[in-house]
Amino acid sequence: MTTAVIASVMLRADDPARLGRFYRQLFDVELLEDEDGTLIGTIGELSIAIMPRRRATRSFALGRIALGWRVDDIDAALARLGEMTPEWPSWVREDRLSDVGRHVILFDPEGNEVGLYEPHPAAISPPT
Repeated sequence: MTTAVIASVMLRADDPARLGRFYRQLFDVELLEDEDGTLIGTIGELSIAIMPRRRATRSFALGRIALGWRVDDIDAALARLGEMTPEWPSWVREDRLSDVGRHVILFDPEGNEVGLYEPHPAAISPPT
């Protein structure tokens, strides 16, 4: 069986700078701007590009996407967001615990769903 790993994500944005601030704060990541206004960076092993909507292809410009991120500490990620201005007052839609870990669903400034998953230590520890 083949294992698939997301290698890159491209997001279109009406306001790339605002969306860039969101992801910079959430993941403490550096995003560089290219000559066309696209923000480019790396989160873990994933490349991310935040493209101005005006540059998006027709098919890419339609609809929103959902992103799922595994993080070491959801509270730390949310605290970094909380350090920003109250620009996104109701970003958390769901916060729940399951047998495998904690799951938080929120929305980024462009309305894309962002899922954060923090595995329960027992879910990632090898059996003894």
